[in-house]
Parts: sequence; C-alpha cells; structure tokens
Amino acid sequence: MTDERPRVLRSAEFASLEELRAAVGDDPALFVVPIADLPAVLAGLRRGDDLVLEGADEALIRHRLERMVALADVDRDALTGLWNRMHFLRCLAAWPPATVEGQRPVRSVILLDLDRFKEVNDTWGHPVGDEVLQELGRRMLVTAPPDAVCARIGGEVLAVLLHVGREAAMDLARRLHAATRDRPYAQQIRVTASVAVATAGTDTSAQGLLRMCDEAMYAAKAQGRDRVLHHADVRRQALEADVDPQIQGFENLTRVIADRVADLLARRGRRLFEQVQAQADVDALTGLYSRRYLDRRWAFELGEGRPEGPITAALLDIDHFGQVNKSHGWPTGDAVLAGVAGRVRDEVRTTDWAARYGGEELLVVLHETELEAGLLVLERIRARVAAAPFAGPTGVQVPVTLSAGVAQLADAEDAEAFKQRLADRLLEAKNEGRNRVVG
Repeated sequence: MTDERPRVLRSAEFASLEELRAAVGDDPALFVVPIADLPAVLAGLRRGDDLVLEGADEALIRHRLERMVALADVDRDALTGLWNRMHFLRCLAAWPPATVEGQRPVRSVILLDLDRFKEVNDTWGHPVGDEVLQELGRRMLVTAPPDAVCARIGGEVLAVLLHVGREAAMDLARRLHAATRDRPYAQQIRVTASVAVATAGTDTSAQGLLRMCDEAMYAAKAQGRDRVLHHADVRRQALEADVDPQIQGFENLTRVIADRVADLLARRGRRLFEQVQAQADVDALTGLYSRRYLDRRWAFELGEGRPEGPITAALLDIDHFGQVNKSHGWPTGDAVLAGVAGRVRDEVRTTDWAARYGGEELLVVLHETELEAGLLVLERIRARVAAAPFAGPTGVQVPVTLSAGVAQLADAEDAEAFKQRLADRLLEAKNEGRNRVVG
C-alpha cells in the first residue's frame, strides 16, 4: 500500500513523452501538458490520475491536487487507513484477462477474521475495539509485501490480494496469523483470528476466487477458529472423508451460523439478566440497594457468610416524613427522601452498604466497625442531614431531621434478632424526642 500522494509531472520538464511516462510511479499523478500531447496523455491516464493544460493558473493546479487527495481518501477505510471494500473489489475485478494461451496470472486472496470480536466490543466498549482494529491494520501493513492490496472489507474482516501462488500465500497467511495473536493490544487484550486462503489459476474468475476464500473461512471457523486454512486443503479433507465438498461446505456454513446465533443469544441473555438483576437490586428513587437486595445480603452476611470482624448496623427513619408529604406533596417528599439517601451514601465507605428498608426507613451496615465507631458515623450522618434543607421540585426548601438506632452484632445473634434490636433502638430515639442517634 502506498501513501498515494499525487505528483505533479510537467511535460516541459521532460525531453519526451516517453520520458514523462517513465517517470510515472505507483502513486497518482497530475500531468501538466501542452494541448498537442493531450490525446496521448489521455489515453494512458489511470484511475486517480488527472491533467491540466500548460499555462493553467497555479490556483487551478492546487485545486486539482486537493481534489485528487479527496478522491483518494474515498477509497480508504477511515478507521484503519487500509483500502476499503469497494477498492478491494475493484482490484479483484481488474484481474487481467486470459492470455492467448488461456492462462491467467496466479493470484491469491487472504481473508483474516477476528474470532469472537463482538466480545471485545461488549466487554471493553467500541472505542477499545476500534483501537484493536487500528493496530491490526498496522501489523498487516508491516507484514504484507509492498505490492499487496491490504483492505478492510467489513467489520473485523481484513483482506489481502496479491500475485503469488499457494505456498507464498500460505506463508504470508501464517505470518499474519502470528502477528495478530502473538502480542496483546489495548488494555492488554489478546485476540485470535481465523485466516482463509484461496489461490486461482486457469479459468477461475475473480468472484470465484473470493467465494473459494469464503468457503475456507467457514471451514476454519467450523473447525475451532484460530487457524489458517487453504481452500485446496478444505476440499482435499472433504474428499478424503468421502464427503461431497459442497455438502461439507453447507455443513460448515450452518455450524458457524448456529454457533454465532447461540453466542449472540447467550450474550444478550446475560446482558438482559444483568440489567434485570441491577434494576431489582437498586431502589429506583433513592439509588440505594433495594429491599430485595437487603433481605438477600442480610441473610447471607448474618448467616453462612458472617465475617470474622465486627459488624455494626443502623436503622434510620426521617422524622415526621408524613407531614412533608401532606404539606408539600409527594414529589417533594420523594426529592427529600432521595436527598437524604444521597447524604447517607456519601458518608459510608465503599466496603459498607446502605439500603432502603421501606418507606422513609434506611438501613446502613458498617463492616469491621465496633459500636463506638459506628455511633460516630451515624452521628455524622444525622448532623449532615439536619445541617441544610432539601429542595423540592418547586424550589421550596424543606428542613428535615432523622433518628437512628445503632447496634453491634453479637456473637450468637441471628439475623432477625439483630434486626429487632435495631428497631428497638430506633424506637427509643423516636421516643426520646427524635433527631438523635441511640445505640
């Protein structure tokens, strides 16, 4: 792959048209020629070339050069910088016709398809997936010979088109396979690839060559991925197994499609389950854990999953919360409850957890915490809630306080007894005048 920067070739700088033609390289060229040479130069123009007549204004020449660069970019894949699918197919279709003897120059196509690439996008996100593809494109350009047409022909599928026979094509395919998988990419991600090769000789059309490569790719995927297969070897395997190659090709196709569908359903099902689980475990209003999550984790941590260190917990209740709803309406009450939950969440560690117990009651669990330290945490929460009012949807400022009952889990205490002790301490806080912490 060249950089395809257009060159300006001025006829006046060459002794003859033959010398001018000899100076033309692989890159596009803008010819500046006299009108007398116009027919001869036009006859030899390639796709991407352009010309202007001698005496043209330099502004016009710059405009033509910019236009040539823009047209060249149309043939590039924006992500990888490789050729795009349309350019690759044009090169494939431009395969020289048969010679007088009926022979075509030998040409090989290599397809490289990253295995299970959707998992990379689903796990790390599309920006990281794009980084993987960009790096893969660079590795392909470093590995392939300069005269090869390297392209991205779709998604995670890259292709190489070159004038070599089977052995040289397989050698390059193995080196591309190794370059793909032997070093990690962004985020230390490792990927594998299935690589298919097809080589054409006499009486094989360009599209036929591509179909052969597709068949080899399905065989590589069906045989377990992460391998290099030549179309001729795929046919030989089928014949040695006394299986019609067309039947074997159909079985490979259906096996790959079935595997992709199963993988897609599994990943989408897992994502859906995770979303449902997250929605069930988080209270929509407060952002704290839900009562469903509370019951499940409470039973585990105070049962078979009881830690060795001390656990202190607190049951919190917003004082006179019913009056907030009556005076200001349910939307304001919801805003106050969400605001209180936010201040509670800000005051607990990541190793602790808080949940909505029910209504305006919240539960806080502090791991590795003795009662005295827990009382300090809850007093800090109480003071922060009382320190500033909460804004309702209409802008009204609502001051509230909360009461809390705190206790440390006893050695032989079960989950229900501990919960009841917290409720008793909370009731004491309410009876003693509210806006206080009792432990």
